[in-house]
This record gives sequence, C-alpha cells and structure tokens, in this order.
Amino acid sequence: MLSLSKAFHLDNSAFPNRLVISRSSKSPACLIALTFICIISTYESVNGDVPSDTGNATLSLVQILFRHGDRAPLGIYPRDKYKENSWPVAWGMLTDIGADQSFLLGRFLRDHYKELNVGSLTDSQVYVRSTSVLRARMTAECVMAGILLANVSKCDLKKVLQPIKVHYKDEKHDQLLSMAPCPLQARLKQEWRSKSTAWGRFLKSCEKLFMYLSKFTGWKVDVTNILRIADTVYCEIHHNLTQPQWMLPEVSPLMNVFNESSSFAYPTSEVQKLGAGPLVEKMLSNIMQKMKKPRSQMKLFVYSAHDSNVIAFLSALRVFNTIQPPYTACVILELYQMKQMYFVKVLYRNDTTRLPYTLKIPGCATLCPVATLNRLLSNVTLEAESRGSVCGSSNAVFGSTKPENNVIPLVAAGILSLIPVVAVALFVFNRYCRRPNKHVTSYRQLLNSETYPLDSDEDELLS
Repeated sequence: MLSLSKAFHLDNSAFPNRLVISRSSKSPACLIALTFICIISTYESVNGDVPSDTGNATLSLVQILFRHGDRAPLGIYPRDKYKENSWPVAWGMLTDIGADQSFLLGRFLRDHYKELNVGSLTDSQVYVRSTSVLRARMTAECVMAGILLANVSKCDLKKVLQPIKVHYKDEKHDQLLSMAPCPLQARLKQEWRSKSTAWGRFLKSCEKLFMYLSKFTGWKVDVTNILRIADTVYCEIHHNLTQPQWMLPEVSPLMNVFNESSSFAYPTSEVQKLGAGPLVEKMLSNIMQKMKKPRSQMKLFVYSAHDSNVIAFLSALRVFNTIQPPYTACVILELYQMKQMYFVKVLYRNDTTRLPYTLKIPGCATLCPVATLNRLLSNVTLEAESRGSVCGSSNAVFGSTKPENNVIPLVAAGILSLIPVVAVALFVFNRYCRRPNKHVTSYRQLLNSETYPLDSDEDELLS
C-alpha cells in the first residue's frame, strides 16, 4: 500500500498550503488518505474560524507562572572553597540581583499589559500565589512592586513593600504548586527510567564526568548529586567567583548535563500530571470562570515558583525546549475574546533582550480555542484537592479527573455535519489525482521534527 508520506506533499513555493498530488497517487489509498485530511480540516472549520493574530480580539485575562530570581546556591560540595560566609545571603536566599531581576519582570509586565491597566490593579482584580519558600515569596513581592509601584525604582529586600497580599501554603500541604511530597510521582519516574533507552544513554554519556568530579569534589558523584554540583557552579560563576583549575575544562560539559537532565524531569504524561496537573487545572478553571462571567473584575493571576514548576508546566503543554529555565523565566497564558469565541495564547519569556516567544501547543493553532485546549490538556489535569490522595495511591494516574459530559453530543454533531463534506471531498480529490506531476517540497512542522522525535524513546520525554 502507498504510504501517506509518498501519497501527498505540501507545496511551499507559490502556494504554501496547497496540496499537490503526483500521478503515482491515483489509487484508492490516495482518495482515502486525502479524504481523511479534508475531514480533519473541515472539522476544525466547523468548530469555528481560528484567528491568526490578536488584532481584532480583546485581551480578557492574563495568567503568569515564573521562576524566582537569582539566589545563593542551595549548598556546596565538600571541597568547595567558597563557604556560606562567601555569600551575602544564606543558602538558597534571594540576592539583590534576584530582587532586581524580579522588579524588572514586574516593570515589563506593567508596560506590556497596559491594555489591562495592570499598573492600577486592586486586590479584587489580581491574585498572587507563591510556594512557601522565602525566595519565591520575596520574588512575588518584587514582581508586584514592579507592576504596581510607579514611584519606586527598585525592590529593596531590607524593606517590606508588600504592594499586595501574597498567598501561600506550607510546603507539606501545597498541592496546587506540587510542593507536597508525592511518592507515586517518584515511583513512576523511576519505573520509566528503568525501561528508557534514552535515560540509559544519558547515564552512559555522564560516566566519565562522574569519575572525574569524584576525584576533586569530595563526593562519589552520580546522578543523585551531580545536579547539586552543577547548580553550585552555576551560581558561583554568575557571581564572578573564580572556579578552580580542575573545574574549568568541565564547566561546559557540566552545564550541558544540567540542561539535558531537565528533559528527563517529567518524562511521561502521568508524571507531568502529578507535577503540574493541579496548576494546569487551576489555570483552565480560571479561564472558564472568566468566560462565564466576562464582566468579573479579575484580570491577573500570578504564580511565583521554581524551575521545577516551569519545567513541569511546559512539559505538560508539550512545549518545553529542554533548556534549564533561567531566573525569572516566565510562562504567560493570555485569554482573548473575539465576538463570542475565546482563545488562549501561550508565551514564554526566558530572554530579557527580546519580547516573549510565542509557543504553539501541538494540535492547536497559536491562538488556541479554549475547548481545544481543554481537550488537549485533559490527560494532564488534576484537581489540587485530589493530588494528595492520588499521590498516596499504589495505582498510576490515567485520564482526566473531570467527566466530559459534553463529549458524546459534540462528537455526534460533528459527524453529522461532516457527512456531506465526504461526498464533496471524494469528487474534489478525484480531480486532483488526475493533475500532472509537479515539483514539490516536503513540509514538516518544527514541533514534530528533531525536538519531538517520533516513534522513539525521546518522544516520551515531552509527551
């Protein structure tokens, strides 16, 4: 049977989206495959035209998740010459640099979202949630100072600004930001590692580095502590603390391991669900509430957390670039309204020298209809109240925790609306199949290329 890849191509020359059929495609397989494509395309149009930009849309709500600002290392390896007294703050605490980064993020948000007038938000229009970790709470305060305090030029950590209340729960009970322990998550990750050839290759590639660092650091280095060393070195370099001669040739390989390991942090949808599911569910719930009450005063939700939260969230959305999120890296969900339709746009700010990157969730347009977004993320959503009991369960997590009562009626309506399309499609494609052969160029979406390899272990890492 003729393969789909040989049956059709997309012509990227004069008509970028034009379907071009070769003479060799005159077969039942051609008609079946192309009819299927037509049905899928028509189904999208049946569900509403998706705008290509936000020009005619109204921004209704913004939700932000960011990593805290620059901090001191969480600790050091035994033979590190820089002890705690080498740092201006205690281990893990936000530095003055981190306060400045956080304040500037707030200033960026203030300027970028003038449409919502975020610089004048009141308690009834914004909600700020942080983990209980002090550096995250302080970052939240500095970000909000940058947004709300026009007469302040910086965030002074010696002064308590508190322009707006920062909500948090203690770590043991924080299910929303997934700080509470989850034995099931650890077990599922370990089970995946035991079967993954990609993880095996990663460990194999680290063996020489493990041995080398074990000679100098005072630790027997393995996968359990190499990231602690990498984090320490990263912090020291960014604070201009000179590294010993034996470390210099290994700094680049160590940072590569630092980045590469992040792609293994949340390798499956089950692990992503336990690591980011409550926050994904909460953000989707916030969107639904805004849609139900478009005149509600809420305009901004802010979540101050850690690199692990950013990685988990981006992994759940299947848009993680496998690069360690820098300090104050920020994921933004924008909700737009166009007539009676609502769309979500996802942005990622990990570079202060340019505007945020627009992220395209696989299976959706850049402006993603809310119904489509809910469907695509249904397998990684988990209510915060359910996470505690699920984490203690001996069973893996499957599917969504919310019943989809509208799925069957929607599917039925969609099928009925497509019946006349099939007949037209067969006629149209029969004419296409009789056209002469043309020069064609294959087209492959970026998110389905090397970053998301298909039919391999690696594609599990980001799914």
